[in-house]
Amino acid sequence: MNDKILIAGHNLTLSEATRADVEAIAEKLLKHHAHIVRVRLESEHATLRSGERAYTVKGMVELRGPDLAASSTTDNLYKSIHEVVDKLERMLSERASKREDKRHHPHGVEIPADLPKVRA
Repeated sequence: MNDKILIAGHNLTLSEATRADVEAIAEKLLKHHAHIVRVRLESEHATLRSGERAYTVKGMVELRGPDLAASSTTDNLYKSIHEVVDKLERMLSERASKREDKRHHPHGVEIPADLPKVRA
């Protein structure tokens, strides 16, 4: 059991097998970034007025800087979990590529004020 992954269920009881499956799915997120503090997945079950079941999964990745959050609502719990984890994976890879791009392509800072020149 990984202590960086928190799994919760609201209006829903998650069995040990379901928790193990969700944890295995969420392990993919920890491979992307070494500085991930915590991955939270919260599952909710709701019955709509039409009588249909809806599972909402909210995921949050806590790391240095702004946290990443995603959610998905479908009629299947596992489908919702996979969609949220895929969204979070895309967010992590975009964040990593932006960070790498900034490192490899630095640009100067332009200040709109007239600054006196320094003589050495």
